[in-house]
Amino acid sequence: MKKYIFSFCLFIITCLSAQAQFNYRPFSVTLNTGAGFAFMDANQPDVNVNIGLSGDFHFSPFTYLSVGVNNGKFSRKSPDQYGRGFESNLTSFSGIINISLGEITQPNWKYTRGLFDNTYVGVGVGVVRSSMSNFNLVAPDGKFGRVGGVKYAGTNIFIPVNIGANIKFFDSFKELKPLSLNINYQYDFTFTENIDGYNPSFDNKFSDAFGILTFGVRYSFGSSQNYSSYR
Repeated sequence: MKKYIFSFCLFIITCLSAQAQFNYRPFSVTLNTGAGFAFMDANQPDVNVNIGLSGDFHFSPFTYLSVGVNNGKFSRKSPDQYGRGFESNLTSFSGIINISLGEITQPNWKYTRGLFDNTYVGVGVGVVRSSMSNFNLVAPDGKFGRVGGVKYAGTNIFIPVNIGANIKFFDSFKELKPLSLNINYQYDFTFTENIDGYNPSFDNKFSDAFGILTFGVRYSFGSSQNYSSYR
């Protein structure tokens, strides 16, 4: 009788152990497109098209290093209420560590495609190269005179903060498909006031910043790796 009980317990443990393990690919590339927004001195900026490409190295199915490049522009083509306006092309490069909720929740393999477990946050470092084709608009600067008339080009460091989700799919054999979808919003803090060409003295509290909202298609590849959940 003890022999049968032991065999039954061993069978249950084996089944649970198998359910707690699944495979993933260590590399992926993502092609994305979306919208870029400038949070700078010219109010209510234009929404501009942004395109990007990133390569990812996965430490686990839920934690990965993403290295990417984005190209687009910042602008406020018509003058805002203060008379400020500008247009600047940009190319940014960044490295970001993203951690998904699944790293904490440790889901069963059947639920690895769940949107909740594949929602992530991330932070990293990057550089942005921006250049104006024309001088920005000259505008009043409160009691300090006027600002603008600048044609800025330069490279600046920024801190990107990510929030997003990877939408994964299974095939008929319950294996993850190599193609998945991605939605991501990245807010970027810079250490400069010069990207839009304005560095006003009046009511100037924050450095230039920008945001990028993208939708992408990811392709995962590489030798299959095994991931064991702690549950």
